[in-house]
Amino acid sequence: MFKRIKRFFSKTKNKKRDEYQTAGTVAFKDLKGTKTILEIKSNGNNTMLLLRDGEDKVEFAFDPEITSILTVLLQSYLLHGIFPDLTDTKEGEFYE
Repeated sequence: MFKRIKRFFSKTKNKKRDEYQTAGTVAFKDLKGTKTILEIKSNGNNTMLLLRDGEDKVEFAFDPEITSILTVLLQSYLLHGIFPDLTDTKEGEFYE
């Protein structure tokens, strides 16, 4: 009898909590005419910025820390037309 009750009240992981829900979306066309979509997705504690094309061929997911670095790079591009030197790496190396 206890086993039946235990199965009925057993702890099950809610899969919906692991799924990211869209919190906001912006879509525009770039200079090539390709539809570009920016989405903010959240699953409760975690958020990410999703950048993808309209055909879902290319997709980039950024956490808040990388998004802040991307913001600095884009602001520098808008103001000065160059990227700031964030590290002592050679040109073309990846920032990790």
